[in-house]
Amino acid sequence: MKTTKNAFGIIMLAMIMLVNIKIMAQVNPSPSGYIPSSQEYWDAVPLMTLSPKSAVINLPIEVDNSTQIYFPQIDNESDLYFYDQRPTAACQNISSTWYTFAYEINRLRNLRANTQDTRYAPNFSYNHLNHGYQGWQGYTSLEKVQKFLMESGAMTDAEFDGPAQLDPKDSWRWPSGYDYYYNVMTNKLQSVHKFNMTVQSGPAALEESLNLMKHYLYDHNEGSSVGGVITIGVLNATGEINLPPESPYATQKAIYKYSWAGGHAMAIVGYNDEIKYDWGGSGTLNNVQPDGQFRNDIDNNKDGVIDMRDWEIGGFKVANSYGPGHQNDGFIWVIYCFLPYIENEWNLRNEFYALTPKESNTPEVVLKVKLDSQKRDNLKIGCGYSTLANSPTYTGDPSFYTGYSNDGGSLLIQGKDKDENPIMGPIELLFDFNHFHKDIEYGKVFLVIDDLATSVSELYDYSLVDYRWDEEFELAYEQHNIQLVAGIQKFGIEYDLIPHETPIVANLTFEANMVSRFSPKVDNSSTLTINNGVRIDMYNSEVTIENGSTLLAGNNVTFLAKRGNNKLILKGNATFGNNLLIKAEDGATIELIIESTAIVTTIENAYFENASITIACPNISIDGSTFSAKPENKLIIERGGKLTSNNNLFKSIDNTLWRGIEVRGNSNAAQIPLSNQGVLVINEGTIENAECGIRTWKPVDGTNTPDPDYYGGLVIANDADFINNIVAVEFLPYSFKNYSNFNRCDFLTNSVLYEGKYPDYFVKLNGVSNITFKGCKFTNTYLSNNFTQWGNGIYAYNADVLIDQICDDIVIPCSKYRRSTFEGLYRGVYSLGAIQQRNTVVDNSVFKNTVRGMYFSNVDFANIKRNDFEILGEVSGLNPGGYGLYMDASTAFAIEENNFYCPLTARKGIGLVINEAGPDNNEVYNNLFQNLEYGSIAQGYNKQSGGSIDGLCYKCNDFINNGTDIRISPRNSFQVTAMDGIAYHQGANVPGSYRAPAGNTFTTTSNLKDISNACNWLIYYRHQYGPAVALPLMFQI
Repeated sequence: MKTTKNAFGIIMLAMIMLVNIKIMAQVNPSPSGYIPSSQEYWDAVPLMTLSPKSAVINLPIEVDNSTQIYFPQIDNESDLYFYDQRPTAACQNISSTWYTFAYEINRLRNLRANTQDTRYAPNFSYNHLNHGYQGWQGYTSLEKVQKFLMESGAMTDAEFDGPAQLDPKDSWRWPSGYDYYYNVMTNKLQSVHKFNMTVQSGPAALEESLNLMKHYLYDHNEGSSVGGVITIGVLNATGEINLPPESPYATQKAIYKYSWAGGHAMAIVGYNDEIKYDWGGSGTLNNVQPDGQFRNDIDNNKDGVIDMRDWEIGGFKVANSYGPGHQNDGFIWVIYCFLPYIENEWNLRNEFYALTPKESNTPEVVLKVKLDSQKRDNLKIGCGYSTLANSPTYTGDPSFYTGYSNDGGSLLIQGKDKDENPIMGPIELLFDFNHFHKDIEYGKVFLVIDDLATSVSELYDYSLVDYRWDEEFELAYEQHNIQLVAGIQKFGIEYDLIPHETPIVANLTFEANMVSRFSPKVDNSSTLTINNGVRIDMYNSEVTIENGSTLLAGNNVTFLAKRGNNKLILKGNATFGNNLLIKAEDGATIELIIESTAIVTTIENAYFENASITIACPNISIDGSTFSAKPENKLIIERGGKLTSNNNLFKSIDNTLWRGIEVRGNSNAAQIPLSNQGVLVINEGTIENAECGIRTWKPVDGTNTPDPDYYGGLVIANDADFINNIVAVEFLPYSFKNYSNFNRCDFLTNSVLYEGKYPDYFVKLNGVSNITFKGCKFTNTYLSNNFTQWGNGIYAYNADVLIDQICDDIVIPCSKYRRSTFEGLYRGVYSLGAIQQRNTVVDNSVFKNTVRGMYFSNVDFANIKRNDFEILGEVSGLNPGGYGLYMDASTAFAIEENNFYCPLTARKGIGLVINEAGPDNNEVYNNLFQNLEYGSIAQGYNKQSGGSIDGLCYKCNDFINNGTDIRISPRNSFQVTAMDGIAYHQGANVPGSYRAPAGNTFTTTSNLKDISNACNWLIYYRHQYGPAVALPLMFQI
């Protein structure tokens, strides 16, 4: 018995639309939310074709893929989960996302669709496409849903709504959170294929398309054991019928005829070729009546053509979107005759799509956006690119994202919740840049926002994130909190990536700014040219110019370390233009490593900021440049490397002390040839604010402990300034002759040191020989009340001390000299001898306003001549107080023609102290001692015992206006021994020799001691004739 029933449920609500078909200028929307895709899109979607694997398979009578585990099911159960779209018009999103996409992606991943993590929320796409409406006004097309799934992706039930049950009334909310949108991009639609069911294609083509769909449902058109699901968008049915008793699934609901009133989207899950319904074969074209038969081979619709529109047998099983209690427990049968449509009739069509998700998808380049708006449907969000990083705008037209192109309704950017409460605050989004611009060469990436009105919208943050190569790499736009204005606004981030996956083996030119990641290499004798003004932004990257290849960098080229540890390694040739900048931003490092032994290059007018340099080649010059360093920065000259520094400034930044220059040597090799050692030649220029301006050794990795194998670095400095360093230069033990020398150099402290530090010695010499200082100035002008914090000049341990003047004229013989000067210091020179004999020569030097001029301990054969010692007064708490020269346990010295004086009105300080010189015939000769508290003090054992005439002798010295000219003190004031004192004979009586007497002149002021002797008797020989000052007024004999 045949029956019909006009009860297609909510679908038939479309009949309330009173729009006359004759006046339809646009597509009629449906209350269930479906309109056809645009003709342009439909034409662009490729047709599915039957595969050879599937073509050889015989199709069964029936297929039902709703029984597969990939079809949506209730949590942790096998009961099917039918989404109820009411009261929304979300059918296109449910059919595409909830049913087809979920099934197909779970099939690819072999996951059961009975958890929130394996079901996909239709609300996510619907809320982006419904223009802010729940009902039929929120219509959209399958095209837009598919584009959204391709461009953005699908959000899981779990992430859209957490543990809650999906609610169709939650139809306005846009979720916020970068992690959500990243995960969405892992669930993307890869491709779409269509099935053509146009009447115009002809009866045979219609049957072929139907057969193809059945193959897809059965074996996925690939010979698989598991078939697929097809999304359909069809015209609304005129009503539902019940299958007759003669049909399988008798009494179940079916549809067979469509109307003009809009459409509906569903999902085909299977077919049955034996279901049947007699609806035609009798009557007329305008009044078709059933004929009591079930036929596919006659003109049942009376239109004069026999095709699929006449079929009464066979149909698709379709999942609907009105819950499990609707129709056939959530399904409905669609008789095959319903499928064909006349193209362009009523501006509607029946659409059939196979959706192929990506089994796995790792986002590549995405745009990370934090945005707020009071009216999100004013906004169109898209992206663009330019081929060069310095381009001000994008190439061609921007690409706008579906769902973010005036689609979201007149709502706040996050929309409102299911109870219609507005959700305040900005939203965090990710957009897939590579969807539109994959496998292209781009130099700049643009976020494009078209604001149609002047409603308040603000771009809080924007950045580019690259997830390729197993990294999450982010570049932030430089501005934040940008108020948007009406019109198109573009925000570009430079991202022209230097090739790195394989070496660069052909000549390459960078015309605009580039980004360097990983380890790009230039090889195969290729040349990398960097044009003027180009900047290379480096992110944890090493750029290597291999041996035989060349780097040509123009003027104003910048290597900027933005993140991580970065290196520019030159193993080949390199040429740099003016104003090179190598810089690391905070948190990043950059190192220039010059390794090539063949390279000969000069770097001029460059800037190195928060950068390190390692030089291992013998021919590098840096001229007129600035090196601004942080504590972690280093300038290293390796063994065999040579840097010639001409008029450069080496300084610290951020009010910190930097490490200084390391000149690494070879403790076991001589300095000739120079290739044995690291070599630094400084001509003019300044080194300041360093812990140690120049170290001639290498520290053990990760420590400040010297590596004893790396002593012996060579330093030649001319007219260089060392300013406000804790230590300016340090040499450690080196057994070979050292050719280092310093000429006309200024060592200066003129302010408090950074980090609360105090100056140590300008120069430290430990176990080295032959290092000379000529015409150098050692000065402190920042004089605190604590003398011990003034800093010191030269420290020597078991080392030569060689200080002299230097010719400051170009004529020969020299008429103008620059003397070495020590001024404003606590100690000028402090030298400690050891077992090895060292050379000590201090000549033509000046010690001014220095508490303790020079101190020598256990230093024999010292030659101290023609120096001026300006003596500070005695200082409370210091013993022995201020002095000019202190010889401690040292012998065989020559102290001659020196000037010891106090410039003050009152007599202050000690000129010369000789302590424990021993029994040798030492002599203090022809010196001037003036206006001092003590001209000279001789302490302890300075003579032979008994009546020997050997010992310390003062000859031809002038003592003027001193408190005591010569004081002679025992080692122990309570017990004077035979060796205490000075030589028994001071001078001699040699007839006819005017040189034999002592020849000293003394202070003649009354009541003062010219010679104060607390030791053994001595005999003082004076000239027979001469001024009164030649005879000491008071002395002990």
